Amino acid sequence: MNAEVRVLGNLNVVGSLILDENNSEFPLNPKPGTLVIKGLNLFAYLTIGGMQTWYPLVTLNGGNTYIHNQGLPMSQWTISHNLDTAQFWYQCQDELGQMMFPSSITPIDANSFMLNFASPVIGQVVVVGTDTLQLNQLNASLIKIGAEVVIDILGMSISGSRVLSETQIDAKLALLPSSDPTAAIAAGVAIETARAVAVESTKANLSNNIYTGAQAMTNVNKGTVVNGTVDFNISQSNVQELTVGGALAVTLSNWPATGIFGDVIIAVKNGGAYAMTMPNVIWQLPTTGAPAASFSAYLTAIGRASGALQVAGTDFLYFYTLDGGVTIYGKVL
Repeated sequence: MNAEVRVLGNLNVVGSLILDENNSEFPLNPKPGTLVIKGLNLFAYLTIGGMQTWYPLVTLNGGNTYIHNQGLPMSQWTISHNLDTAQFWYQCQDELGQMMFPSSITPIDANSFMLNFASPVIGQVVVVGTDTLQLNQLNASLIKIGAEVVIDILGMSISGSRVLSETQIDAKLALLPSSDPTAAIAAGVAIETARAVAVESTKANLSNNIYTGAQAMTNVNKGTVVNGTVDFNISQSNVQELTVGGALAVTLSNWPATGIFGDVIIAVKNGGAYAMTMPNVIWQLPTTGAPAASFSAYLTAIGRASGALQVAGTDFLYFYTLDGGVTIYGKVL
C-alpha cells in the first residue's frame, strides 16, 4: 500500500531514520527533495544547474567513495582516493570505531590529500566525492531545463520549436526534389558560406571607410611638373597634390568599379601660370546645375578672373564619379 505522511513543520527524529525499501528503479515523477535507496545507494532528487535530477548522496558500489585503512600509527595519513575531485567530505574513526578529528587537512591534488593528527594514531577514513554525478536512469514524463528547453514523450523543444531527430531529418530530406539530398545540402551550404563571406567583406569595407574624425588621409604629392601628362591614380589616395611648372595635361585613372562612389581632391599650385589641359569632366554651374561649356567658362561663372586658376596660389579641384570614371563631375572648392 502506498501512503503519504505530511509533516507541516519541523520533524525532530530522536533516533534513526531508516529507508527500508531498496528500489530497483527510480520512482516516476518525483518531487524535489525526495530520498530513495536504489541498488543499496542513497539518492536525492535535486535541482542542479536548473535541471532536476537524481543525485547520489552515498554510493556504496565504490563509484565515488574510498575507504582508507591506516594500520600503522602515524601522525600524518596520506589518503590517495583517486576520485579526481577536490570537492569531497570525509569521516575518521579510530580502531574502536569512534569518531576522531584531525588537527588539519593538507590538499595535495585532485586525487589525494593528507590528514594531520597531533600524535600517531591508527584507524579508518571514508572519503565521498560529492561532485560525482551518476545518472544510472531518469524516469519522468516531463523534464524542463531552464525556461526554454523541454523534453517530453514527443521529443525536445527549444523556445517552443521542436528539435528534429535524425530520423525526422532523413524523412524531410527524402521529400526534396533533388534525387541526391547530399548534393542539395552541399549546394545550400556553399551558398550560405559564400553569402557569409560577402557579408563579412561588406562589413569590413564599411568599417574601413567610415570616417570617425580620427583618420588622416595620405597625400600623394606629384611635385613640380613642367611638361607632359600628369596622371592621378585614384586607387593610391583620395588627396593628391601638384605644382604646375609648365604647360601640361591632366588625366584621372583607376576609379572604383561602376556603382561605387569614387572621388579625389587635387591641390593645384600655380595652376593659372601655364596652360593646363583637363580630362573630359562635366563642370556643373553652381546656380543652375547645368554643365558649363568649358573649364574656363566654369571658372568665370564662379568668379575667377580671366576664367583661370590662381597664378600664384593653391586651388582645390574636386572630381567624383559613380560609373567607374565614364562620367566624371568636377568643381573647384
